[in-house]
Amino acid sequence: SVAAMMLVEENKIRLTDPVGDYIPSFAKSRVYVSGKGNNIKTEPAKRRMQVRNLLMHTSGLSYGTPRGGAVEQLQAERKVSPQYFPSLAAFCDAAAELPLLFEPGTKWNYSISVDVLGRVIELADGRPLAEVLKARIFDPLGMSETGFAVPDGAASRLATAYQNDGGELSVLESAVDSRFLKPPSAPSGGGGLVSTADDYLAFAAMLMNEGEWNGARLLSPQTVRMMRINHLPKSAMIGRETGFGLGFGVDMTPAARQYYGGDGTYHWSGALRTHFWVDPTYRIIGLSMTQVDPYNTQFEEDMRALVYQAFTG
Repeated sequence: SVAAMMLVEENKIRLTDPVGDYIPSFAKSRVYVSGKGNNIKTEPAKRRMQVRNLLMHTSGLSYGTPRGGAVEQLQAERKVSPQYFPSLAAFCDAAAELPLLFEPGTKWNYSISVDVLGRVIELADGRPLAEVLKARIFDPLGMSETGFAVPDGAASRLATAYQNDGGELSVLESAVDSRFLKPPSAPSGGGGLVSTADDYLAFAAMLMNEGEWNGARLLSPQTVRMMRINHLPKSAMIGRETGFGLGFGVDMTPAARQYYGGDGTYHWSGALRTHFWVDPTYRIIGLSMTQVDPYNTQFEEDMRALVYQAFTG
């Protein structure tokens, strides 16, 4: 999302650009109507998917899961996820063949939107996504141990991922044979980075400092402020008092959600709960680097409580 907004500032991308202008296979999207499997009925989309819909997860795209609805099941059956494709271009063409869950811009659904955004970034910048992120973000911020694969000589420091089954932990993915020991064929805009707490903190500090950290300015303050405010209409809010900006979830009123923090705190998580939050009111950054599936949100709430109590105690 940050890389995309850097390109917006350079006028290489517009938030209102149709995604189909970059990826032609998305020019004639269809929307799910009814049915399942081979009997799915669709209709032509009345709205064109825009770049901002990818940033906000209002594109109509989905994540594939056998336990989901008809579109999610079809996506899982076809294995439409970046790790199964030789390139982001091939992945996006396969994703464009799936029906959308809804008309772009009308609802919110967490999805492969930012994976597709990764391909838009490649086309607008002219370099592979991994190179774009390294040159534009990681190198300027000194994030030397962040990338799509574990750096040379650092394999012994890779954390093991665990499965939580009723409080009993078992190995989900061992650091010894992890897929992250080598670069993926199709780097994902929506996930798949390895990093350290120090590197992640530098990135979060850049956001809290409104686009600049350690002498490197990535974004203007105005752009960061635009990214961290809610862009969803009331009808599309994620949950009670939770909105979404251009890349982050936004706590509209943390008190209503029974979370500590100032209004406008923004945040998001990885699949195994590598989570960050930035509180621009009190200038606090929180990071949790757990590697457990499924994650426990109670840990997150307890951590927030301890952090804010430490500042007031």
